Amino acid sequence: VKGTIVTGLGFKFQFAYSSIDSLAFYANNEFSANDGPVYNSSKYHVIYAGEKNKKTAITANLDYAASDRLRLGFEALYNTFDLDNMAKPWLTPKYRVNLSATYQPTKAPSFTANLFNVGEQYALVDPTVSSYRTLDGYTDLNLGFNYGFHKNFGVFANANNILGKNYDLFLNYPSYG
Repeated sequence: VKGTIVTGLGFKFQFAYSSIDSLAFYANNEFSANDGPVYNSSKYHVIYAGEKNKKTAITANLDYAASDRLRLGFEALYNTFDLDNMAKPWLTPKYRVNLSATYQPTKAPSFTANLFNVGEQYALVDPTVSSYRTLDGYTDLNLGFNYGFHKNFGVFANANNILGKNYDLFLNYPSYG
């Protein structure tokens, strides 16, 4: 469902329920049929859930054009899983919430801000004993500047992780503090 509430304020709401065979997830473990799992944290490997997996996803967006120069946005995503032969949905956060703003004072420069929160995730550590690690959720703020000299040429600068937090994006892949 999508539409406009009042001039400049749009919304989108989506509900999806899926039954998926062999739903793919990622893990830091390399699986070997003969010798058992081999831990290799520098690579991700695809692992598949069984044949009767259910995924429910709810997405909500609000977009507000306050003026020709200022746009504000809100997005929320919420996932749930019912997995056939897997303990957790590996490296898939349960939710993500994003607030964004873009300000363009004149035609060439624009400024952006993005504040987001990502829920906790689960990372598979040892599949032989169903050992996993819970990665904490995190909140972060990014700022950006763009200047377009021409339709095909411009410069930009981004400042990420303004809040200076240390968190794991994925298992063994920390953010820059």
